[in-house]
Amino acid sequence: MTTMRTRLLGLVMATGLAATAALAVPPALDRVSADTPVIIGVQSMSGLVGDAKHWAGTFAPPEAAMGLMMVEQMLQIPGLNAEGSAAIALSFPNGFEAEPVPVLILPVSDFAALSEAMQGNAADGVTALNLNGETMYAKDLGDGFIAMGPAMDLIDGFDGSKGRAKAHTERLGSRGAKASDQADIFAVIDLKAMRPILDEALVQMEDQMEFAAMMAGEAAAAQMQTMANAAKAVVEDGRTAFIGMGAGEDGMWLDFAGQFTDGSETGALFQGSGDSSPLFAALPDMDFIFATAFDTSSPGVRKLMAAASSMNQGMGGVKTDEMVQLSDGSAMLMGTTPGLFAGGLFTNTVTYTATKSPAKLLEAMKAGTAAMDGQSNEGVLFHTTWKDAAAEVAGHTLDAWGFTMEGDPNHPNGAQAGMMLQQMTMLFGGQAGPSGYVTTTDSGLYSSFSKNSKLMETVLAGEGAKLSANESIQLVAKHLPEHRTGEAYLNLKGVLDMVMPIVQMMGAGADLGELPESLNPIAMGLATGEGGMHARVFVPADVLQFAGKLAQQMNAGDEWEEVEEPDSKPRF
Repeated sequence: MTTMRTRLLGLVMATGLAATAALAVPPALDRVSADTPVIIGVQSMSGLVGDAKHWAGTFAPPEAAMGLMMVEQMLQIPGLNAEGSAAIALSFPNGFEAEPVPVLILPVSDFAALSEAMQGNAADGVTALNLNGETMYAKDLGDGFIAMGPAMDLIDGFDGSKGRAKAHTERLGSRGAKASDQADIFAVIDLKAMRPILDEALVQMEDQMEFAAMMAGEAAAAQMQTMANAAKAVVEDGRTAFIGMGAGEDGMWLDFAGQFTDGSETGALFQGSGDSSPLFAALPDMDFIFATAFDTSSPGVRKLMAAASSMNQGMGGVKTDEMVQLSDGSAMLMGTTPGLFAGGLFTNTVTYTATKSPAKLLEAMKAGTAAMDGQSNEGVLFHTTWKDAAAEVAGHTLDAWGFTMEGDPNHPNGAQAGMMLQQMTMLFGGQAGPSGYVTTTDSGLYSSFSKNSKLMETVLAGEGAKLSANESIQLVAKHLPEHRTGEAYLNLKGVLDMVMPIVQMMGAGADLGELPESLNPIAMGLATGEGGMHARVFVPADVLQFAGKLAQQMNAGDEWEEVEEPDSKPRF
């Protein structure tokens, strides 16, 4: 039974790779009750061969071709409408301790022809079908859909009447509905229906956190408790969770979305939307490893940031409460570093914080830095410095700040912490901790993570192109959710340019040959609004192609068995 269910889930999930025009909510969901615990939806079953074979051929192992051949043959079953939408409704008729039982909603053009091809009889009402030697039961729902599954009583009693699409759209919320509109395949989880399982998971998580807190200390315990409270709030206030995947010529993406109950405390935090992209206009367009921007102007988001600040202080971090309240958004650029670990990974890193009160924000940062001096936390002793008017570039006076950390000789974990801190010199150069320059402008505050006056001059002079005009970022950003609260971009090309020379010098790793001249960055975006959120990770096509090439080179010595197309078709 488990093998057969896995086969069915694999069929519908594989069809989700098809690149087709998206629908608002797949018509198949119109036949599934909105309170179903878990629903898997597919926008369309057409285009499977071209798109699935294209991406599978790029980075999947050769044996994956066999699965695609089976799917292709199954889509050729007489009477099946391969261009229609599909869904799987997963219920727990035997309780949550047992495996869920699937009901497939499949599109058909001729149920009689499909029944005959699968050795059944449509006239029986609920007919037994032969799916590769497994017995399945199916009945006609009318208007081009059938219900099919392994349990006859479940199919016989399945209410596949029309009129559920509106309920699905409402429970997904605006963010989830938009995500489903763009996904090729997705899963919708009813958090209320799954509450027994989620409550059990919360209990297990709290038990694990209690044990970890005993090992890590009081400060860590406070942070873990905050995390546990946040998880509990999500479970109690959550309404719907969404996971989706999509593919197209430009790349592939993975979606996560959630909708909270109307009027709930957690839902109120996600009422406002954001606009993070303009923050990149404050940073220069230069070769980078990582870039991120976050709009904190929304009251709900600001409250979330305040909670994160409390967690940071619980671990002995800088007091940032006032800084959070003064900030309207921030952007960070981690530029490539030719010397890599010799000069510190953060040598070319700069941050910008938008604020209506730059002077107050600077004073809050200075006070928070001073408050950290001499503090000890779980074996780590902090030393901080601050020097006013340490330098001047582009007409701006720069203050200098610095953090160093060492093992606390008066703490039992001090020696172990000191050994671990030695590795931080690879991140920050010659000292175990960050340091840099900070200054204000009319619109905000700039801070570097090294005493790199040339970098600050580039930033403050305001000359040259801005990161907001970076063509690669613009290209991938259009695949992220609109009205973003936050976004981030990881440039693998920048990483490779820094790491590979050292790897090759040490004689380690595979020979990748000539690296590509450029790669588009991997993009991540978060959108909030109307009590919900939508996060997406987008991997561009050239990165997927490079990953496929790398996988082939890494497996060059392996012997793959030749995959041949079956001589006979599956037993339908």
